[in-house]
Amino acid sequence: MGRILGLFSMDEQARKEKILLCMPFSKLDFQVAISNFAGVVNDGSSEVFFLVPQAFFHMVRSIESCFLLPLLNIHIKRNGVPSKLFFKDYRDQQFFCGVDLNPCFNITSATIIKKLASNQRIGFKTLKSHRFFNIEIISKDIHSYYNKVKEILTNHATKTPQEM
Repeated sequence: MGRILGLFSMDEQARKEKILLCMPFSKLDFQVAISNFAGVVNDGSSEVFFLVPQAFFHMVRSIESCFLLPLLNIHIKRNGVPSKLFFKDYRDQQFFCGVDLNPCFNITSATIIKKLASNQRIGFKTLKSHRFFNIEIISKDIHSYYNKVKEILTNHATKTPQEM
């Protein structure tokens, strides 16, 4: 896959833009996501962080640990919403862009994206997604969804706001 990064222009801001990828909660979807996005190279203009559910820590080998954010089971309340403790742990992390890689609506990752991503909040279009994401992707399957996400991230720097 090479580089997704360089997606946010350094001319507009002097600091690195942070991007949060919320990895899926199902094992099969997680495996597809990790194979699609593990090749992301953090370059000089952007940093990509991976929010990884505790159940899949053992499956992550190809991503530098400094770019992994653990989502521990104790951080998720019974209703699926992340606890205040989770947000307290990451309150200093403000992400320019957040992407929910779950191909079905997931209240945990949708809430995390809504609260931690300031500008672009990308997710799969569902009946509830409009409450959490400002960019909703309609897709027939997980592969085309991930391709569209990569396209959005890759092409962002070359598009004007009117083209988005």
